[in-house]
Amino acid sequence: CEFAPKSCDDGDPCTLNICAITTGECDNKPKNCDDEDVCTTDTCDAVTGDCVNAPTCNDGNNCTDDICDALGGCTFQDKDCADADTCTNDSCDAVTGECVNEVETCDDGDPCTLGLCNPANGACSYTNNPCDDDDKCTADGCTQADGCTNVAVLCDDGNQCTSGECNAADGQCIFTKIGCDDGEPCTQDLCTPGVGCESTPLDCEDGNPCTINKCDAEIGGCVDTLKACDDSIACTDDSCDSLTGDCINVAKDCNDNDACTDNQCDIGTGDCEFPDKVCDDANQCTNDSCNPVTGCLFELIVCEDGEACTVDTCDTSTGCKFTTLDCNDSYACTTDKFTA
Repeated sequence: CEFAPKSCDDGDPCTLNICAITTGECDNKPKNCDDEDVCTTDTCDAVTGDCVNAPTCNDGNNCTDDICDALGGCTFQDKDCADADTCTNDSCDAVTGECVNEVETCDDGDPCTLGLCNPANGACSYTNNPCDDDDKCTADGCTQADGCTNVAVLCDDGNQCTSGECNAADGQCIFTKIGCDDGEPCTQDLCTPGVGCESTPLDCEDGNPCTINKCDAEIGGCVDTLKACDDSIACTDDSCDSLTGDCINVAKDCNDNDACTDNQCDIGTGDCEFPDKVCDDANQCTNDSCNPVTGCLFELIVCEDGEACTVDTCDTSTGCKFTTLDCNDSYACTTDKFTA
């Protein structure tokens, strides 16, 4: 045997569906939602079947306190939002029912004044607005047109060679020298008050007229090189005049202090050579010799043969000649002869 419970559901969530045990009849009684509170209106939610016990005293105003007495009578009192602070404007938000306690701003419409509320009586008093932005590097002021102004302190000492910066700690200006480096290694970078940065070519003059002075950009400095005075002649001594800077090219001094040598320079190597001097005057009537001090000597040869009957002479080509003396006096009456 199977015994299924009889369904007494009438489809109404707000009824109690009961089957009578004795008769088997369904008894659908309304759900009892009475909470025994005289200050509530008791109903059943037709959708959910839940009991709803709504306060009887509700005027729909969020800013009133709804009060129900023991007999179910209603009274409605305005919500007290006073916070005991005379410097707040107290009100109730009609939407949320929350108290709103706005601080009195004491705004008189003047941007250059600050309003303060006196807690003793709630009265406003006004003082000048300092417009202080807590920045020591700004000048704080106020105008009716613009309100508070906070202008950055301009640190300018009138010197083009310094850069000014305001110290946030004390508001004092700090001035530092500016850098004038133009990135060119061959310029001298300076700053002149009243003019500013100036870059002039680096002066590489070393005061020596015998050097060529220039700046080498690769090394970033002066390079001094000796003036080239070489005339490419091996037999000259090349130098530079330290006073004028002129090149001096003088013949090499190949003097061995020997008058009996010829002093000469090899134009190929520049070496000094001292060959013996040739003292030959091509005169057969001289004896040729050389004195190391005075040089060549040419002494006349004495052509004397000791013979009284000869005439002694010297021929420059052949040397001494001894010619027999001619004793003919052209007189026929004399006998001419030599007497030795």
